[in-house]
Amino acid sequence: MTYIIIAVICLSTASEVMGQPTYTIQQARQWWHSKEFDRACMAYMQLSPEDKKDLRYAGISCYECGLLEESLKFLRVIREDHKRFEVDQYYYEARTLHGLERYEEALVLYKLFLKESKDHHNKRTEAKYRMVQAWQGQLNKKKERKALVQNAGSDINTAYSEALPVPSPTVPDRFYYSKKVISEDSQIQDDIFIAQLASGGWSSTHFDDPLVNSITDEQIMDFTDDGQILFLRREFPSGTAHFILDTFSRIGDLQREQGRLEGPQNIQIENFDIWEDSIIIFSAEGKNSLGGRDIYFSMRNNDNWSQPVNIGQNINSRFDEDHPFLSADGSTLYFTSNGDKSVGGYDILYSEFDPERGIWHQARNIGLGINSPFDEKAFKISRDGQIAVLISDRPGGYGGSDIYVAYFKNPVISQLRIPYYKELSHYLKRDLTSGASIEKKDKRDLEQKDIADDELRLPQFYDVEDDFMDISINREKADILLKALNVMPRSVLVLQAHSSRDKPEAQAMFFAASYARDLKGHLLGKGVEPNRIIVKSYGKKRPVIRPLGNKISNIEAKYNNRITVRLVVHPEDPVMEINYLTVELDPAVELHENWSTITGLNYRVLVEESEQMLSAPALHTRSNLVIEQRDKGPYRYILEGYLTYFEAKKERNEWRGQGFLSAEVLPYIGEQPIDRDSISDLVKIYPDLENYISEN
Repeated sequence: MTYIIIAVICLSTASEVMGQPTYTIQQARQWWHSKEFDRACMAYMQLSPEDKKDLRYAGISCYECGLLEESLKFLRVIREDHKRFEVDQYYYEARTLHGLERYEEALVLYKLFLKESKDHHNKRTEAKYRMVQAWQGQLNKKKERKALVQNAGSDINTAYSEALPVPSPTVPDRFYYSKKVISEDSQIQDDIFIAQLASGGWSSTHFDDPLVNSITDEQIMDFTDDGQILFLRREFPSGTAHFILDTFSRIGDLQREQGRLEGPQNIQIENFDIWEDSIIIFSAEGKNSLGGRDIYFSMRNNDNWSQPVNIGQNINSRFDEDHPFLSADGSTLYFTSNGDKSVGGYDILYSEFDPERGIWHQARNIGLGINSPFDEKAFKISRDGQIAVLISDRPGGYGGSDIYVAYFKNPVISQLRIPYYKELSHYLKRDLTSGASIEKKDKRDLEQKDIADDELRLPQFYDVEDDFMDISINREKADILLKALNVMPRSVLVLQAHSSRDKPEAQAMFFAASYARDLKGHLLGKGVEPNRIIVKSYGKKRPVIRPLGNKISNIEAKYNNRITVRLVVHPEDPVMEINYLTVELDPAVELHENWSTITGLNYRVLVEESEQMLSAPALHTRSNLVIEQRDKGPYRYILEGYLTYFEAKKERNEWRGQGFLSAEVLPYIGEQPIDRDSISDLVKIYPDLENYISEN
């Protein structure tokens, strides 16, 4: 899709209105037929046409220029004022609503178009493809956006398309990119520029190095991890292109030499990412491609690259996959795809690597905000995990594809952890077909076979984060919990959520609780009653892996971001031996903490109930604070572990004094709250309840 710069349209329109130019319908139609949509759009916006043919031309012209609201106004008039119209009216209106992120309305019109159009209509295939993407948009619209995305501004972006932004590996808030310049002989060429954030805005300076910016086109591709070598694509007037590496080093006054990056043989690399200076992840159209461009891996052995390996169908599809970027720890691969997981055009997808099973999981959409119904490409995250840069041709830019900056709500942890180097190397060296057998072995380990009839084995969940229930192995574990609840029909399952130290305490507790609620939601969807599952979040208070330096290691993140399960057995349920399956950890990193569980009478102080995250500093400094959710109610911020009523009462009064006026004491037997109807019957067993009854 070709876009005109909105700012230029507005300026041109304003100047012409001041000079009172007169457009004619004939001119507008001529510009339409010659595909000069910017001029046709301006003319029709002044002329306010009424004829349905001109309304159609006006709507499509404005759509092609990115003026979606104006496009929709023209197209809507056709259906409102004219009884008969071309069937592709539905198609164009659907595309416009799709672009406005009004996915549900777009789906209705796509369906209408497919219903009313003939089988041989030339837009039916495209409509089916777009309808799948609109459906994906509707699904993603319900998910929280992970980042605030903004145009990098007029000092970075121009009337032309900017290309391939690459974050600096060593300097915060800096990225490199390519944009058009006018050369000394009045030719337009691509040069490399430096963008730096200062005083709240991005400013651009030319990369003044004659060996980096020459008389030909240059586009930056990547850096080595230490920033000492720059990789760039140099395109020559003949149409050929080379990948160049530059070490920035000189010997005395002699000019430094540049070398060529010789990639894997017998394959034409398009875009690439160098990881750990020894593995190249790239896009290409190879002989074993699954369709269009695919993502490949190759490993450097001495001075040669291994034969390229297609990364497989969990990432590649019959559509195009391009612009790979592997996170610093090697756990997450980001890439561009225009397939059926996109919400429109090219989108940023990601896939996570499982080092234990040696496979890449099914790719997922990174979400709206970063993605739009238009094209998003060349996504790369800064080394500190705070921002990402990408290019997009979404409306509202300065022309063509602009550079956008995504400001993450929380740092991307995969940029802060140490690499899975050995695991990825092993994955690359082995035959990919063995991945199936590894996955089958994992499944066998979960099956409830060769165990006694009076034994239950309950799994735990590790490496818990966004969308972890989309992973098949976690759904299989959930099915085992479902079987246990069926065997023990009166017992209650407690989901205890934990987090690693990558977030502040308030966020750690809240997000861990939300992940446990995702697991709970899966079980409720299988028919479990809400009152049989309790969610509890401890945040980062109960790690099982000790901190290993300032950076969060892979093992620390995996096993501290977890959900452990406990079954509160009802006395009328069958007598079963319950084994909680755990993993063997290296004694050098494991923490052996004994967390006591109170089984008899205890009191808890309910400080607040909320669906939102509470960030009161005094609250989150307390080691006995948990977030709890019962049934389908709100999150309850509770202080637990008081053995007498007067201890709990004293705590409650302190919180009321701090402004939490609704704070109250709640009596429990183990994990179960005592309801008022049965409390009097328990006084003989637990005399301290008399104190609670007398004041409540």
